[in-house]
Amino acid sequence: MKKTSKTGFASFLLFMAISCTKENLNSPSNLAAPSQLPTLSLNPNVTYQTSPSVDSLYYTVYRDVDGDTWGNGSVSRTIPSSQPPPPGSVTRKGDCNDNNNAIHPGAPEVVNGVDDNCDGDTK
Repeated sequence: MKKTSKTGFASFLLFMAISCTKENLNSPSNLAAPSQLPTLSLNPNVTYQTSPSVDSLYYTVYRDVDGDTWGNGSVSRTIPSSQPPPPGSVTRKGDCNDNNNAIHPGAPEVVNGVDDNCDGDTK
């Protein structure tokens, strides 16, 4: 990896200040491509590189009404990675019935005509 000077970090901060306007935060297309992110060095003996993924700056949380730690994949929002999930939300999706905490991926399938484990099958 190529070592960079502290000006690389300053460039990154300037890039973030310009890119992180209210309008740009709501549009992923306004974010820089991974190849445009600078490499920075915080310690002269170690070189760090910014993540090539927007996922490292933000993550998606899903509403979890029933508290089974599985969220409703159709109700989500993206929040900065520096913040914990808000109350009533989780980081994994897949709950096919968010009003019943016994129904979620990985739950035991019971022969009751209901898809208990969200695999699309009721048997």
